[in-house]
Amino acid sequence: MVYKSKTLCLALCTILFFISSVHSQSRRKVTNYYTEGTLTAKKETDKVKSTGYVIYGDSSGQDFLDGNWKYYYKEGMLLETGGYIKGKKDGTWKTYHRNGKVSKIEIYNNGTEVGLWGFFNEEGKRTVPPEDYDLISGKRIFLTESSNTSDLDLAVSLLQKSAERGTKEAQFYLGYAYKEGRGVPRDIDKALSLFVKSCEQNEYESCIYIGNIYIDKAGLLTEEMSQNSTNFDKYDELKLKQIKLYQEALEHFEKAKNLNDWLDQRLEINTIKKVIHILTYQSQSLLVQKNLHMISI
Repeated sequence: MVYKSKTLCLALCTILFFISSVHSQSRRKVTNYYTEGTLTAKKETDKVKSTGYVIYGDSSGQDFLDGNWKYYYKEGMLLETGGYIKGKKDGTWKTYHRNGKVSKIEIYNNGTEVGLWGFFNEEGKRTVPPEDYDLISGKRIFLTESSNTSDLDLAVSLLQKSAERGTKEAQFYLGYAYKEGRGVPRDIDKALSLFVKSCEQNEYESCIYIGNIYIDKAGLLTEEMSQNSTNFDKYDELKLKQIKLYQEALEHFEKAKNLNDWLDQRLEINTIKKVIHILTYQSQSLLVQKNLHMISI
């Protein structure tokens, strides 16, 4: 009998615990209304603002929006629809014009903006070409400072799709990703290749980055030149290579300036011209010294 009573007591406690859990964590449909009045004297109107479900008191003691939600304009027309999973947007979200036509489509995955984005005017026509969806989604995620590794992987994947279709802005952001090692291993050559493709389509930011990369490469040659200062042939070869890199940088900076006039001061084009002039003079002087050295021998 004692054993049976203990078993019954345990079963009863389990049932009570289950009932308690159900009451502490409930999912209810709610309706929110627009308010009017001042901050100190607000009152609800009969105009519905939003409807949906709320999970009250989960295991952490917090309340979360859950399931499908609808939001409305103050005039009563549908404004937005979409779903939540424990407070995070998930699935397809649609925003509407006041005439009922869809204005925007967003795809979410556990709170992160992903997938295709669609923008439409009041007549229902797309205002953003389909090939730009990957760019828009990838760019938004990529530029979010809080993006984690999996978010950046997704951003790079979306930018890659757009870049492969020849979208110049996607090529720029993907090039930047490789230059900085953001979401991908750092690779200056890949970055340069993408910047070149983008610059050829008149993306001025890519032209600037090309110029900066060439200047960095030219700077790296300085130490190697100092190590070969007594080797006329090697030194002269490196000097000419350095001049060529500065000339490439100048060419791309000038293109960027032609695309955007206000870039003149930022690019310091005149300074680069002076550097090229000095290096060319040094190279010519070196050639003279080399010839004199050969005559003396």
